[in-house]
Amino acid sequence: DASISMYATLSSSASQISYGQAFSVNTKAANVSGKNFSGSLAIAVFDDSFNFVEFVGEMSNVTLENNYALNSLSFETTGLLSMLPGDYHLYLCYKNNGGDWKIANDYGGYTNYASLKVIYYSDIELYADLRITNGPIKKGQTVNVSYNVANTGSSTFRGTYALGLYYMDGSFGQLLGTTVDNNGLPPSSVYNSEITVTSPAIDLEPGTYLMALQYQANGASNWTLVGSYYKVNPIKVIVEEAPMKPDAYEPNNDVVSAYDLNLNYFNNAASWSSNITNVHQESDVDFFRVDFEKDYIYTLDIKISDLNKTYSSKTYTLDSRFSLSDDGVFWSPTYINQLPTALKVNGKDKDYVLIRVVPAFAGLTGDYDLTVTINRESTLSTDALSRQFAISPNPANESLQIISTTKAESYEVRQTNGASILKGKLDETQKIHIAPLNPGVYFLKLESQSGMQTIKFIKE
Repeated sequence: DASISMYATLSSSASQISYGQAFSVNTKAANVSGKNFSGSLAIAVFDDSFNFVEFVGEMSNVTLENNYALNSLSFETTGLLSMLPGDYHLYLCYKNNGGDWKIANDYGGYTNYASLKVIYYSDIELYADLRITNGPIKKGQTVNVSYNVANTGSSTFRGTYALGLYYMDGSFGQLLGTTVDNNGLPPSSVYNSEITVTSPAIDLEPGTYLMALQYQANGASNWTLVGSYYKVNPIKVIVEEAPMKPDAYEPNNDVVSAYDLNLNYFNNAASWSSNITNVHQESDVDFFRVDFEKDYIYTLDIKISDLNKTYSSKTYTLDSRFSLSDDGVFWSPTYINQLPTALKVNGKDKDYVLIRVVPAFAGLTGDYDLTVTINRESTLSTDALSRQFAISPNPANESLQIISTTKAESYEVRQTNGASILKGKLDETQKIHIAPLNPGVYFLKLESQSGMQTIKFIKE
């Protein structure tokens, strides 16, 4: 790519400006790279710690052939509120089309550098930093700010201080609070203790804002920005996303408090979904528990819809992982979104299984959906089951009456070749109509909460 070099030392219209004041930067530039240049030019502003602040007067669609110069470059701004009171460093930068910004080269004794100081003084000066005392500013939460001021004017100040948040272009965002002083702050004095403001709930979208302190003397019509002779005013602050609220399953942050799914089985099948669950803070870990009965073998399918993959039309924000344990001490490897194969559990061997959901990386928060689908099969012996259900008459012509102290919930009739020809749910009569069947031998499978039983019968 082509590069840009200085053809005159960088110069600013002023070495010192007042906060928000217009300024311009002038120079000349040459292309001695051996390639034609096509791209953009701008002045990059860096603070005293060499953090990038903003570009001034960006020029796009600039072309400069090799061994040619631009003899009159002027980059102007009507004022940058992002340049808070302090010291700044200015550089000419260039960018080839499709490339990254680079600092132009010094060339032939011409230097690519200019300094600029931003000041702002007033009769009322900020004397102690604008200090947020209750952590980061978050949408929907209040913020506490402490400060102190000095009266550098010639008369006692009586009036009001107002602290607010402003967009980076200087437009008003939200008032944080006001403080009225009718007793007066004498000249050459500060308050004995800091002033503290507690804001209402922050009602601004997440982003970067200016926090500014202003004052208005009693009887005055205008507000004046508090000066920055001792401390910087305004300051840049960040409004963060509103914190997530704990989900309905909290507290479930350890094995002891694991949320019990309390599954309800129908035809020995059950399904449970958390809908929207979350890791609402960095320390949040979610535990869930599935209990087993000793007379069943269980098949579990576990899925998590999250940022990576969703099994529904909803979208989720957490990148999650989950693992399993049957004792709360030893845990399986972590899984992403779904078990690779269904989990088989014999209720005689295990009382429960624990599911632990964590973020993929420490510190992540967001929501997800846990779904657990279970099928179970009774392990009761044939003899034991045969004592639960009987049918009458057998052989039969019109109907079969189920005789049992346990209610059968569903039935299925199969031929001797295994083909299913009749099935359904049973009502309170516990009667199955078989009149449409052709005469022959059949097998009747009955299911209840207690298990499953197959009985041979003859249709006359």
